[in-house]
Amino acid sequence: MLETANWTEFGITGRIGIPARTSGLRRQRWLPTGTRLRIEGRAKSTGPSNLTMALEAFPSDGQSIATLERDFVLPNRQELLDRMGYEGIPALFAGLVPE
Repeated sequence: MLETANWTEFGITGRIGIPARTSGLRRQRWLPTGTRLRIEGRAKSTGPSNLTMALEAFPSDGQSIATLERDFVLPNRQELLDRMGYEGIPALFAGLVPE
């Protein structure tokens, strides 16, 4: 679910966000190991420098089995450097963090 949150954040904003808070997993029921799930992420709230994601997992019967929320900070370049302790933006992140 966390990976879905990360990719959904990127899909919505087109940039890198830093996870700032993750709620506890709220489970509705158990499923057997190996059950295939569809995990959906959507923006719950957005601001100029933050985003809250709501995530939900579904088996094939379509009834939710678990939910989670994750907050992201959407830093500018200097904020990313400060928060992550980088001396410079890694090449992999080039173009994904605004000035």
